[in-house]
Amino acid sequence: MKKSPLISHPIVGIVASAGGLDSFKKFFSAMPADSGLAFVLVPHLDPSHESMMVDLLGKWTPMLVIEAEQGMAVLTNCIYIIPPNHFLSISQGVLQLSPPPEGRGWRTSMDYFLRSLAQDQGELAIGIVLSGTGSHGSLGIREIKHSGGMVMAQKPDTAEYDQMPIHAISTGVIDYVLPPEQMPAALLSYLKQPYLRQDSHEMEIVEQETDLLNRILVLLQSQSKYDFCQYRKPMLLRRLQRRMGILQIDNLSQYLEFLRDHPEEATALCKDLLISVTAFFRDADAYKVLEKEVIPALIAKHKSDLPIRVWVAACASGEEAYSIAMLLIEAIDNAKSSIRIQIFASDIDRNAIEVARAGIYPASIAEDISPERLRKFFVMLDEHHYQVSKRVREIVVFSLQNLIGDAPFSKIDLISCRNLLIYLELKMQKNVITLFHFALAEGGYLFLGPSETIGRSSDLFEPISKKWRLYRRLKSVKRDVINIPFGRSAEPDQPNVSYSAFAANPKGLKEITEQLILNEYAPAAALCNQSLEVLYVTGPLVDFLEFPRGEPTKDILAMARPGLRTKLRATCRNAIRERKAMVAKDIRIKRGGQYFKCTVMVRPLVDTKEVAGLLLVLFYESTPSHGSDPIDGSATASIGNQTAREEDSQLAQQLEIELKSMSEELRSTIEEVESSNEELKTSNEEIMSVNEEFQSINEELESSKEELQSLNEELTTLNGQLQEKVKELKRSREDLMNLMTSSEIGTVFLDQNLHIKLFTPPMRSLLNLLSSDVGRPLKDIAPKFVDDSMLQECREVLETAKPLEREVKTEDLKYYLRRILPYRMTNNNINGVVITFIDLTQRRNAEEVQRQTDAKHFAELYEVAERLRAIHNAVADAIVTIDLQGNIESSNRATEGLFQYPCDELIGKNIALLMPFLESTDKDEDQEASKTVADRLIRLVGGHVEVQAHRRDGSAFPVDLFLSRLDQLGLYMGILRDITLRKQLQTEILEITTNEQTRIGQELHDGTQQELTGLTLFAGAINDILDKATQKPGNESLEWRLRDNDFQQIKQTLAKLTSGLIETNQHIHQLSRGIMPVQIDAEGLRSALSELAATMNTSKVTCNFVFHGACFIRSNFVATQLYRIAQESVTNALKHGLSSNIRISLAQDSHQTILEVSDNGIGFDMRKNTGTSEGSGLGLHIMRYRANAIDGELHVGRNSNNGTTVRCIIPILGTTA
Repeated sequence: MKKSPLISHPIVGIVASAGGLDSFKKFFSAMPADSGLAFVLVPHLDPSHESMMVDLLGKWTPMLVIEAEQGMAVLTNCIYIIPPNHFLSISQGVLQLSPPPEGRGWRTSMDYFLRSLAQDQGELAIGIVLSGTGSHGSLGIREIKHSGGMVMAQKPDTAEYDQMPIHAISTGVIDYVLPPEQMPAALLSYLKQPYLRQDSHEMEIVEQETDLLNRILVLLQSQSKYDFCQYRKPMLLRRLQRRMGILQIDNLSQYLEFLRDHPEEATALCKDLLISVTAFFRDADAYKVLEKEVIPALIAKHKSDLPIRVWVAACASGEEAYSIAMLLIEAIDNAKSSIRIQIFASDIDRNAIEVARAGIYPASIAEDISPERLRKFFVMLDEHHYQVSKRVREIVVFSLQNLIGDAPFSKIDLISCRNLLIYLELKMQKNVITLFHFALAEGGYLFLGPSETIGRSSDLFEPISKKWRLYRRLKSVKRDVINIPFGRSAEPDQPNVSYSAFAANPKGLKEITEQLILNEYAPAAALCNQSLEVLYVTGPLVDFLEFPRGEPTKDILAMARPGLRTKLRATCRNAIRERKAMVAKDIRIKRGGQYFKCTVMVRPLVDTKEVAGLLLVLFYESTPSHGSDPIDGSATASIGNQTAREEDSQLAQQLEIELKSMSEELRSTIEEVESSNEELKTSNEEIMSVNEEFQSINEELESSKEELQSLNEELTTLNGQLQEKVKELKRSREDLMNLMTSSEIGTVFLDQNLHIKLFTPPMRSLLNLLSSDVGRPLKDIAPKFVDDSMLQECREVLETAKPLEREVKTEDLKYYLRRILPYRMTNNNINGVVITFIDLTQRRNAEEVQRQTDAKHFAELYEVAERLRAIHNAVADAIVTIDLQGNIESSNRATEGLFQYPCDELIGKNIALLMPFLESTDKDEDQEASKTVADRLIRLVGGHVEVQAHRRDGSAFPVDLFLSRLDQLGLYMGILRDITLRKQLQTEILEITTNEQTRIGQELHDGTQQELTGLTLFAGAINDILDKATQKPGNESLEWRLRDNDFQQIKQTLAKLTSGLIETNQHIHQLSRGIMPVQIDAEGLRSALSELAATMNTSKVTCNFVFHGACFIRSNFVATQLYRIAQESVTNALKHGLSSNIRISLAQDSHQTILEVSDNGIGFDMRKNTGTSEGSGLGLHIMRYRANAIDGELHVGRNSNNGTTVRCIIPILGTTA
């Protein structure tokens, strides 16, 4: 695969799913920032949420981490992460984003990116599979391995989820299996090898590398039995260098030693060289052409009694064979035809064939197969695997076959051999194309890969689709001889290629001597088949044969010299007919303008099966130059040239004597001879015509013989398949027998006459059966239980084919579930019944125990439910459950009191009846108006909100609403609390605050400000007096004189100023003490109340504090609230009660604490001052609020002195607010 011209550095594609983040962290924590690599991460992200992967990984590596964008170039030392809800690919080193395909099924962005990385980067692609579930990434790493890249997988026991690494390892293409933290070191070592620095298209094989490569191939063949001598040598060298890079070996000589010392490396190298990578419907457009143009033609020309025969050569793991099978089945089903299908799929890789036969593939194949075909032709074995359906598997026969070494199939209608020829040498490609032409039937089709062609064999095939390499077989004018295997030994005249793995070694002295003797003494010989075509020649055949003019031929008769042809034909026919050696002597042949005599011997070969049917033709000179007669060995040297000359002289004399006497006769017979010649010519033409017919018949017989041989190979392959099936059936039978023997379920098989056929061991005790009871009628057996209906129900099942069940009880008080089912044959016919007995005794006992336990639990649950119901109804807050549409499902008693609706009446009503705000009333807001009650409820979940509720009488009141969602029940639960009193209290607080602000302002204006004005006048008077002071004359110290009356006036004014400041300070202190927050701790309440009483003592008011008992206050909060209640009570007594005597008491016993403030003022009217009317100024509601906050009770009333008594009582064991 050619890499992108814009990128010269490796790109690492890393895929992961569940648990991938931890693996990413470990990987990049160990990866240096200047590795020279670019990383593209394709984790499994949620398409509906923004990814945080960039931020998370940025903390673990100094490299730049970026979210991939459209058109972004891939740079070294950077990490690119796929964005959510996108598919990512790479083209010319630039990232391409695309939306996920609709209805993608199992198709994931992981395989999508890895495939594009393999196509774009080729040998510079590196794929890594980390933690995750499923089989994602398996297809992508196979493509990377096929393109010459390197692949890694996380060690399964270090992965949080090991399914993705396990599936990746099971593909057999993984180069490294390591923990994530060890992968960076292996990557950096791999980068140092020359494999990634040398362009495969510019690589030249030097002579030294050729010799080492030859030795490696020979060693590989001896260890693995695989012969790669016909593969392209540059490709072989690149694959070797790749293995060297993985093993960190620098040169071929070291690798050769490693291969010798580690036999397991031969297996790994073979996997790399075999390249068993394919996919379903690979190059989908090519399969569309096959589907539309080729398959319909095959169906149209076939008869229903003949199968369509397909050969898928180099099928790898079977995806291509199954793809063609699916297309044929679809086409035949659509045509409503009954044509049978035979598909022969072959490959040299045994492991790949085993995978193909099982037909089990990862679930990620859904990326290549449409959902319709997936449903029709596959069965889902588990969550991560599909298996090809039995219908498809039954028409495909897989077999081990070496395409260049084994006999081909014959009479094939379609041959598919994709992406194999590109790895073979050109001459081998031609041989394979010729082999395919021989194997195809007339008009058959050839399907090649997109990078392959038929070369110069245009006289054998015509193109159907040049783009997708589809060809149709042509009838060849000449028939080439197919020599199998395609080895160099079959062509001795082939030039010696420097990089061949089978270059001839120097001959030894023995071989040289034997060859010289053969050249000197061996006769001329030719090896022919029964069609008299020359297969092999040796010796000086030029003395007896010559090439005729015109097209070269292998016919020995056509090459025979004048005078030899007739005798040679007759001798060969006699030898074939008699099946023994035949000799023809004294044959006169013409050579060099002269006639010579020779002897011909033809011997049929029957020694071994390999040479049966061949003829060995030997030629001898009648006058040998050395030794005795080569034919019978009895002739002597006197039979020589002299005898030949004497015979010629006598013949000449006789002819001269008879010449004259015969001249007249010759003239008279000339006309007869001429007419005879015409007749002979006619006869000769007829004989030639018959001869051609015989020749044609002979060729057909030869073809039939070859077809029979191919058929025999096919039958052998099929027999192997059948033997495998027999083994599977045997194993299945053994498993079934063991299952029946070990099963605790009693089972008995009956035939149609209800005779016992087979039974399992538990039936011995149930029906008192013995081994000899097989074949006996069931009615003759006496069971250990009363079951009069068993025979009748067996007959009923035979008639209706419907199973029946019944529970039976044995004499020893055991219970069994008896099932009677029809015994169905493979053709769905009923051939008896099957009776099973399942022991229910333990289950019955367990059910009884469980029933008692459940009854106890139900009673407990009922008690708990009643308790919860009582609590639910006793709660002061209203509790309502609402369904997701807003309809009320239940309510408690507090709801009935709060809204004045009976609980039964609310069930089924919409919650908007109680809270109308949930229904839109604003017609101007279209968006709000379109929302339903359910929509508004969702917005209220999880928070406290104040809303308006309506009672049954239509009155509105505020409530505090808390709405929560019970997802497990599909309900909302709302808690509503009436906050009318709280709202009133808030209003009173605001009013009191306003009044207090007004009061403080008035006091500051009327009191403090007036006092400060007076003080200002005093200060001004003093200033005026000082201005009248005089300076004593003549005194350099500037002494001032002041009259006595002025001094006295200043003194009096300062006294008044001081008194005013003291009063002003006390006034301000009283104001600030009333408004500043006071924090009283639990231990300081007593002293704080004492100080409060002391502060209030004036000349007109007496305030006392009295304490009784212990002083234990629960918390600072309680102490503060009690102090505030006392302070507010004292303030009210002074300002509104006009009291002159105030008493503060704090008493505590073992049960309660009592704070009491009483006065002798004018008192107040409870009916007038318990409301919130403006001007009350008592802050009574504030004091009640404080008392409630500390779980206390506040009582206000008149005392015996007509004054007011405020009493706050709190329990000792109350809860802290």
